[in-house]
Amino acid sequence: LFATLDPTTRRLRFPQQREIVIADTVGFIEDLPRTLFAAFKSTLEELTEAHLLLHVLDASDGDVEHHRKSVEEVLAELELTDTPQILVWNKADACHPEILAALIEQHGGIAVSALNGDGLPELLDRIERALFRVSAQGRHTPELTLLPSES
Repeated sequence: LFATLDPTTRRLRFPQQREIVIADTVGFIEDLPRTLFAAFKSTLEELTEAHLLLHVLDASDGDVEHHRKSVEEVLAELELTDTPQILVWNKADACHPEILAALIEQHGGIAVSALNGDGLPELLDRIERALFRVSAQGRHTPELTLLPSES
């Protein structure tokens, strides 16, 4: 049911010695009954403190569009649609190139492979640039939160 069972946090240091905290939250549950949503929602409270959200999806999953929409709906219910996001298509190595290209063309984002490291330098660069923009807009102590995923 869960992609991630326990929230975890880690420090990430960029080449220019900037540091951020990355939080990986509890993964989403498919078709969660409305009666349990409030309890589940409380596990995502730290998302409201994030300066940037990474929405990580399994690009090779045949139902990836449904998962993407489910996450977007939960973000809307949590009133987080204005928080900057980077859409990350993980498992790019296991996804047909035409499907991956269509996902990126339609929704944007960046393709990565945690397995072989493809796209990770570009992702780190995009994260750093996004956080620098957020910081320049007056927010302080950037914290990055990984969105629950199926990856």
